Amino acid sequence: LALARALLAESEALALDEPFTGLDNDSRRPAMEAVACAAETKPVLLVTHDAAALEALKPRIIPLP
Repeated sequence: LALARALLAESEALALDEPFTGLDNDSRRPAMEAVACAAETKPVLLVTHDAAALEALKPRIIPLP
């Protein structure tokens, strides 16, 4: 619910901390697609330990060392 609220809020940027934690596989993919879509129009700061999420979002999100 928090991820949906963040994605729907009007903002110039989006900051997400472990947004996919607790989501099942059926929910994770659409959530990642929604974040990728948001990254097309505004900067997204994404903090995660989920390597699969980073790989899926790789074309749009630049990891920090």
